[in-house]
Amino acid sequence: MKETMLRRVSGYDQLWRQIDYRTLHIPAHFNLGVACVDDHDPEARALTLVHADRTSKDYTFGDLREQANRLANALLSLGIGRGDVVAIVNPASFETGLAFVALFRMGAIALPLSSLFGPDALSYRLRNGEAKAVITSSANAPKVREAVQGAEVPLLVIGEGAQPGEHVLADLLASAAADFAPVRTAAEDPAFLIFTSGTTGNPKGRFTRTESSSARSRASKPSTTSIPSPTTFSGPPRTGRGLPESWTSSFRPGSTVCR
Repeated sequence: MKETMLRRVSGYDQLWRQIDYRTLHIPAHFNLGVACVDDHDPEARALTLVHADRTSKDYTFGDLREQANRLANALLSLGIGRGDVVAIVNPASFETGLAFVALFRMGAIALPLSSLFGPDALSYRLRNGEAKAVITSSANAPKVREAVQGAEVPLLVIGEGAQPGEHVLADLLASAAADFAPVRTAAEDPAFLIFTSGTTGNPKGRFTRTESSSARSRASKPSTTSIPSPTTFSGPPRTGRGLPESWTSSFRPGSTVCR
C-alpha cells in the first residue's frame, strides 16, 4: 500500500488545495484502476451503498479490487482487451464506478453516455466510437438494443431483463476469477472517450489521457489527444474537473452512493 496523495479533510476547497496540479508529477507508467484501489488499505471502507429502503452495504477497497478484477476477467472472456472502447450507459452507482475501475485496470477505454440519450444519439456515439461492448442498466437496455441493432456488440445488463444472447452483469461477476494482473498502462494512454453534445453539428469525440484524468490542470501539456476518426476531435470534458460526473461521485474514499 502506497502513501495516498490526499489527506482526509472537512471541505472540498481544502481537498483541492492539497495539490498543485500545474506541477504534479505523474509517472510515465500509471494505471488509474490501481491508484484508485490498490494504493489504499484493503480493509478500509471505500464507500457505503444506501438503498431506497434505507438498508446499506459497506465496501472496502479490497472488495472493490476483487469485483473490478472479476469484471475485467469477464470482459476479457468476451474479447475485450487493451485499447478497446466500452460504453457505460448507467447513472452514478456502484456498478458504474466498478466499470470504470475494471476498464482502467485492463487498459480499456471508457465511453460514458448519458441515460437521457435516445437510440439515435446512442447509436451515433457507439458506432463512431467503435464500442466493443456496452454496460447498461436494465432501464436503458431497450434503447441500447435499438442503437446497436445489426452490430455484434455484447450487452452487459445491470439488474434484470437481459434478453437471450445478452449477459447479466451479476452472473458474469459471480463466475469470473477474482485475480487479475493490471495492465502496465502509460500515462499517455487514453482512459476516456468523451463526445460533445452536438449542438453545433454532429457530436465530436475526444480521447482523454490517463495523466489528464489524474491531473486536470496540467499546464505543460494539452489535456486531450486528437485521434483520427469519422468525427473531428476537440475540447476537453469539463464535468467533474475532467472526469465524468458518474465517476467522480462514485469512488471518493469513504463516500456514500445512494440509489
